[in-house]
Amino acid sequence: MVSYFCAVQLPACLPDIIDGKTAAMNENTERQTAKAGGIFIFIGILAGIAAGIYMGEIPMGMISGFGIGVAAAILTWLFDRTRQNNK
Repeated sequence: MVSYFCAVQLPACLPDIIDGKTAAMNENTERQTAKAGGIFIFIGILAGIAAGIYMGEIPMGMISGFGIGVAAAILTWLFDRTRQNNK
């Protein structure tokens, strides 16, 4: 198994590298990919700009859309984190 200090103590990891084994290859855990929440920030900003144009306050709409998008991204991250911890 590759040691934690592999980058600092390169000679300590050479046997593992030469054998073709790494820590990722030795672990048998199946990881699911994390859900991306950045799209909510992007859509929130665009929707906020559209709402701001409609109401005549573009900066306020963009800021509120950004806030709503960040809140949705954080909720996505929290739900994904609890989903991964339950497995």
